[in-house]
Amino acid sequence: MSRLKVLIIDGAVRQESQTRILVKIVSKELMKKELDVSVLYQNDPLPLYDQNKTTINSPKIQNFLANYINADIIVLSSPEYHNGMSGALKNALDWLTEISNDKKSKFKLFGLMGGGGAFANSGALTQMTMSVRSIHGWIMPEVFLGVPNIWNAFNNDKTEFIEKTQEDRMISFINKLIYYGQFFRDSKNKLQAA
Repeated sequence: MSRLKVLIIDGAVRQESQTRILVKIVSKELMKKELDVSVLYQNDPLPLYDQNKTTINSPKIQNFLANYINADIIVLSSPEYHNGMSGALKNALDWLTEISNDKKSKFKLFGLMGGGGAFANSGALTQMTMSVRSIHGWIMPEVFLGVPNIWNAFNNDKTEFIEKTQEDRMISFINKLIYYGQFFRDSKNKLQAA
C-alpha cells in the first residue's frame, strides 16, 4: 500500500515564527515515519480569496487545491492572533470553498497544532476546529498539539523541544495521526470497493 500523504498548512507568515519551527520539527518527524509530507508555507501567501476565475486558475491555487485533494491527512498550524488563527490560514481554508463539491475534498482527517502563551493557543485551536467542521473534515480524539509558552519551547538550534513532556506529546500526536489516517484511508477504500 502507498504511503500516507500529509499536507501541513502553515499559518505563520514570518520565517522565524515559533509556529514555523514547530511545523519544521513535526514535518521532519513525520518523514522519519516514512510519510509523504508536503508543507504549504505562507512566506509568500496565497492570493486573497476572491472567487475570481482568473485567480482560481492560477498555478499557485491549483497546486494547493490538488495537494489538498490528494492528501490523506491535513495538519493545520497557526500562531494565535487576538484569540484566533492567522489570516493566512483562514484565507487558505477559504480557498477550499472552490472544491467543496468534489467528493475527494470531504471527510479528510485533520490534526491541529500551534503554540502561544500559557493557554497554548486555545483560541486558535478552537477556531480551527470550527473551520474544519464547516469544510466537512474530521478531527480525531487527541489529534491536537498545543504548545504553551512556545517562545521558550525549543532548544538553541530550534531543532527539538527542550522539555521531554513536549517531545512526548508531539510523538503521541504523530502516532495518532498515523493510526487514524491509516484507519480513515482503509475505511474509505472499503466503502469505495463495496
